[in-house]
This record gives sequence, structure tokens and C-alpha cells, in this order.
Amino acid sequence: MAMMTKSEARALLEVPAGGRYVSLSGWISSRKGAKALIRAFAEAPLKADDRLLFAGPIDAEIREFLRQPESTGLARAGRLIAIGRLLPEDLLDASVAAADLVALPYLDGPSHSGPSNIAIRAARCGRPILATPFPWAAAIIPKFKLGNLVTSTEPGTLGQALVASLNAAETYSPSPAGRNLADFFSMENFQACWTARLAERLGRPVPPRIGWDAVWAGTP
Repeated sequence: MAMMTKSEARALLEVPAGGRYVSLSGWISSRKGAKALIRAFAEAPLKADDRLLFAGPIDAEIREFLRQPESTGLARAGRLIAIGRLLPEDLLDASVAAADLVALPYLDGPSHSGPSNIAIRAARCGRPILATPFPWAAAIIPKFKLGNLVTSTEPGTLGQALVASLNAAETYSPSPAGRNLADFFSMENFQACWTARLAERLGRPVPPRIGWDAVWAGTP
């Protein structure tokens, strides 16, 4: 699949073309750090046209928080954009591809142990990630050079990390290891891995596939 450019993604989402974007995509909740991200973004010394994009269903607590002054001020300035609905696959991909930085400031730490769908989409789109060190992120993001970790969602700490990560994003380039990870999680590789044994048993050509051991061994 061809990588969507930021301009293409922003046009598809019908959001302003200019400025740097931090995106939070998928289910938008306090557990996912939405409230902490708004507060940090509001307090951080960012550029006037830097924007925060929420893309996906928004829970009741965050909808209420979006009505509060610390959120409405950003929204009136065009710096907080919320697309609060379930998105089809192309628009969910666009919400990641539109970003300069993909935020994953999970608050539930160790209880969030599985892979992050949004992180995998970010790797596929070639966008850097800023995440709290929930187990999967702590193991995968540094090893595959997908971005940075921030140890706290306290506004000052997270805000500083947003500034540093957005500045670094201007020269970010996906690592070969990150591209291998994205290829491993692709639909094509998923299908190839699941059908390989059946192809063998039927005497048909076995589809080329990428195994996890090869992906892991290909990193420093």
C-alpha cells in the first residue's frame, strides 16, 4: 500500500492543511490519556499553528471535558480538532498519516499489555510516536526506533516531551527495523502466515512471508 502524504491525509479528513499535528486516534478516553494530552498541549510552548487532532469515538467523560474552558479555548483558536465518530479504515489511516507526531499517552500502564493498533499504523505510515511506557510500547518503540517514551503524563513533563518530539519529527525518518515491523503486521503477511501450512499440505506454492524471529533479529 502506498504511503499517504500528510497533505493527502489532511485533505481526506477535511482539516486545515497547515501547521504541525499531534494525533490521538481510535477510542478517545481518559484511559488513553486524552485529558492529560489536552492539558499538556495547552501549557506547552508550542507554535501558534500546532494542532491537536482527536479522531475516533469520544467517551462521555472526554466529551464533557471538551466543553470546559481549557479545551474550548484551543478549539476556538483552531488548535484542537475533534472528529468524534467511528472512522472507516481509510480515514483512521488518514488520521495517523496526517500527523507529524502520533501520541499514545496511556494512563493504565501495566494493564495495557497488548500491541497498539495505532502504533502499528504509525509505523506503516512512517510517523514517529510519543508514548508512555506501557509494556508493549516500552519493548517495541525503542528497539524499532519508532519514536520516544515519556515517563509521566503530568502537564509539564508531557508538554516538554511534545515540544521535543514535534521538533525531532521534522527530520524523522523511519528505520529499516521499523519498516520491517510494519511489513510483519501487514494484512498481506498475516494472510501469508495463516495460509502457508495449508499451501504446503495441498502441494501449492508457499506464499512468501515474514516471521517474527526474523523481524526481531533484524534489530540492534
